[in-house]
Amino acid sequence: MQTKDLPMKTIGQILLESLTVDQIAELLDEIFPSGDELERHLAMLEKVDADLATTLRTITTGGGERDEAHFSPLQVTSLQRDLEHWQALWRAWNAHVIELGDEEGKYACQDNHWEPPFFDGYALASDLETVAEKMFPLIDRVFEAIGDPDLFQKALEDIEAGIAAYPEWMGAEYDDGCCFNCDATQCILHWSWLACRKTAEPGAAFVAKVLAIEDDLDQICLDHGAMIPFFAQLPADVCLEIYNILQSDQTRFDLDRVHSPWHRINHQYQARFDKGRHMEACAAHLTENWQYGRPLVDAALEQGDARTAESWLEKTFASLLGPRRKTQWFPETDLLVAKTAARIDIQSEQVMPLLQLWARAARELGSEGRARAAEFQAIVFQAQDNGDAVLAAHGDTAGTRFQSAIEPLWKQWKSEMAIRSIRGSRYYMEPGKSDTWVHWLIDAAVEGKPGAKSFRSHVETWLTALATDGKTFEKQWQWLALLTEDLDGPRQLEQKYPLFCQAVLPPDNHTGRLAVFRRQTLLKMNAEVCLPGILTVWKKQLHRIMPDPQTVHKSNYSGHANWAGALWELNPDQFNALIQRWRTKHNRRRNLWRDLNAQGLPV
Repeated sequence: MQTKDLPMKTIGQILLESLTVDQIAELLDEIFPSGDELERHLAMLEKVDADLATTLRTITTGGGERDEAHFSPLQVTSLQRDLEHWQALWRAWNAHVIELGDEEGKYACQDNHWEPPFFDGYALASDLETVAEKMFPLIDRVFEAIGDPDLFQKALEDIEAGIAAYPEWMGAEYDDGCCFNCDATQCILHWSWLACRKTAEPGAAFVAKVLAIEDDLDQICLDHGAMIPFFAQLPADVCLEIYNILQSDQTRFDLDRVHSPWHRINHQYQARFDKGRHMEACAAHLTENWQYGRPLVDAALEQGDARTAESWLEKTFASLLGPRRKTQWFPETDLLVAKTAARIDIQSEQVMPLLQLWARAARELGSEGRARAAEFQAIVFQAQDNGDAVLAAHGDTAGTRFQSAIEPLWKQWKSEMAIRSIRGSRYYMEPGKSDTWVHWLIDAAVEGKPGAKSFRSHVETWLTALATDGKTFEKQWQWLALLTEDLDGPRQLEQKYPLFCQAVLPPDNHTGRLAVFRRQTLLKMNAEVCLPGILTVWKKQLHRIMPDPQTVHKSNYSGHANWAGALWELNPDQFNALIQRWRTKHNRRRNLWRDLNAQGLPV
C-alpha cells in the first residue's frame, strides 16, 4: 500500500515542535548575528519576508545595542503577529454577537422566573467593550492589511439583525437596544475615518458613514461622550469641512437641540471657526446648558464690563441650579455644594473658576462682601468635605468686617457635613436637626485647644439626655452610633462586643476625607474619655430599638439575631426579657429561633 508523500517540515517548524519557548530564545540569542553580518542577513530576509525583516530591524536598532548586558528592545510586533491578534479579537467579538436572537441565550435576561425574558443590551455592550479596548490600539496597524473599509459597518448590521431575530413576544425592538461604550465607539469611528481620509471630501464621507449608523440602525447607538471629542481631534481642514456641512443643513443635524451630539460637535467647531456665532449660540442656549456661560463671562471681563459679566454669572448659576429655583442665586445666599450634592454632572473644576470670576467681577463693582463669599464658595466647592481646608478659609475672614458675609454659608456647611456624615453611615439625618455633635465638633475645631472642654461638655449633657429620656434616644440613636464608631478607632469595641459593632454601628469608612477629619478632630478634643458614658447609654437603652420580627424579608431573621446578640453582649437581663416577649409573640416563627440558635445565643 502506497502512502501519499507528506510535505516536508522546515527546520523552523521542527524546532517549534521540539523545543520550549525558553530554549528557542536561548538558541536565537546564541546564533543571532550583529554588526555588518546582521545587516547582510536582514537585506536577504527582506526579499523573503519584508514584514519580518522590518520587525527585526526595529527590534535590533530601536531598542538598544546587542552588546549591552541587558538588552531591552522596544515593544515591537510584526504585522503578521498583530493580524493574528486582531483575528483572535474578532473571533471573540463574533462569539458575543452569535449569542443574539436566542431566547435562552446569554443576552436574554430574566429577572424572575414568572416574567418573560428581555434583551439585555447593556450586557452585550459591556462584553463588546472588553474586546474593543484591545482592538483599538491595533486599528492603524491592520487597517490596510485587512482591506475591508466597511468591516465595522457590516458588524453593526449583524448586531442589528441579531437583535431583530429575538421572538416578537420578547419585544426586543421596544427595549433600549445596544448603546456602545467608549472604546467600541472609538473603534467604529476610527475605522470609518480611515476608510474616508483619502477620499476627495473626507469630512463629507465620514459624516455620511456616521449618519448611516444613526439612520439605518434602530437598535444601535454610539457613545456621544466618545463621539464628540473624536470629531474634535480630526485634522483642522476636515473639521472646517464638517462645520460647513453642519451649517448648510442645520435642521437635518438637529443643531437647535442642545443635547444632540451634532449640536455639541457644531458648538465646538464654532469656537474654532466662527467666534461671533459661538457667542450667539452660548447666549441663546445658556438656560439649557449652564456650561455655555463661561465664554460669555470671559468676554465681558476682557472688555472691562464687570456688570455684564455679573449678569451672565447670575444666568449661568440659574441654569446650573435649574428652573425649579424660584429666587435668584448669589454667592452670599446659599451654599452651592448643598444645592448640587446629588448632581453627578457638575465637576468642581468647571464650577470653581466661575465662582472665582464672580469674586473678580464683584470686587470690580465694589462689592467686597460678595467677593469674599464667592471665594469662600469656591474653596468649599473644591474642598467639599475636606474640613481642614474649609476651616482655614473660614479663619481668613474671622474677626474681619466681612465675617457676616460668610457666616450664613459657614452654618450651612456645618449642617451639610452633618448630613453627609450620617448619610455616609447608612443612616439618615433626622429632618430639621441642626444641632448635632458634628456641629459641636466643628465649632470646637474653630476654637482650637479651648474648644475641647466645651465639646466634651456638650457631649456629656447630650449623653445624660439620651440615658434618661427613651424617646430622645429613639430619635437620635443613629448619631450616637456614628460617634461610637468614630471614637473606636483602635477597634477595641469590636473585640469585646463583635455582634454589637456588626449590628448597630455603621460600616467602617476610615478612608473618607470627612471621616478622617471627624476622627482626627475628636482625638484633638480628647473625646475618647466620653466612651464609657456612651457605652452606659447603649447598655441602658439599646433594647428600645430592637427590630420587630414582624418586619422580615423572605423569613430571613439573621439581622434580628445580630441585634439580639448585641443586646446579649451589653445587657443580658434585657436580652432575657426580650426573648421572653418574643417567645410569647413569635413562638411559631421557626426561622427566627433557627437564626437565634445559629448565632449561639442562649434561647
